[in-house]
Amino acid sequence: MEIDVEDMCIDYLAAGGFKGLMGTLGAGFVYCSPTLISHIVPPYSGYQSTVSHGVPPEVTTDFQQLPWHDDIRRLESGSLNTYGIMAMDRGVDLILELGIRDIQEHIINLERYLRGKLSALPVTVWGQKEPERWSGIIVVQFPARLFQKARDIMDRYRIYTTLREGYIRISIGLYNTKQQMDSVYNALRELVEE
Repeated sequence: MEIDVEDMCIDYLAAGGFKGLMGTLGAGFVYCSPTLISHIVPPYSGYQSTVSHGVPPEVTTDFQQLPWHDDIRRLESGSLNTYGIMAMDRGVDLILELGIRDIQEHIINLERYLRGKLSALPVTVWGQKEPERWSGIIVVQFPARLFQKARDIMDRYRIYTTLREGYIRISIGLYNTKQQMDSVYNALRELVEE
């Protein structure tokens, strides 16, 4: 989804790199407004977050003062997850190649399609009613007593989603298809058939 941190007045944004950014677990990013950076005192320090005044091979031995970097490096408390960053970088390259707006339109069209089909079922669909506020996430409430049946059906249909007693959280991504939305609908229809 397209997010403009300045237009939306977002000062701090953290996101995992897996799922939507197609990275791996353990990688993500943080955006921090430049006006906030100097006000953040990290809970941990490391060689990347503090200014070293020594010349290698000299090492810092006086830890009475920790001169934090003036920029976002002050939040780097340890070694970087290089492989995770590389994987996320490739995912971002693909997203930029496909186009964020085109991806967003694809996701919203799939959400519209699935919501339309789900309206025929005796389930409650939670979330924003206005399409301009949709994000590709749909939460469907169903009778909690059907939890095991829901798990069995989702496994059989090979639908991977967040499933809890009484609700299913469906997250639509750029890689999903209309046929997969039909599968979700068919699985939920089977779930609520008595």
